[in-house]
Amino acid sequence: MKPDSIASPIARVAMVLLCAMWTAAGWYLVDVQTFSTRPIRSPFVTVVAGPGEVFMGGVFLLLGLMSLVLFL
Repeated sequence: MKPDSIASPIARVAMVLLCAMWTAAGWYLVDVQTFSTRPIRSPFVTVVAGPGEVFMGGVFLLLGLMSLVLFL
């Protein structure tokens, strides 16, 4: 039984671009090893660094590469 695939070329291109974005985000997070965020109109800044951030970058990298392999 053959699984259904995405027939629309626009949807396929969008999914490949999304996979590439995940891979790039993962590489960036692993390379920089820190990121921060701040809600609008708030003085508090959340900084993520260390092993948790590298793990998150690795997960993004793994998801992006796995999905790119599925499409290619």
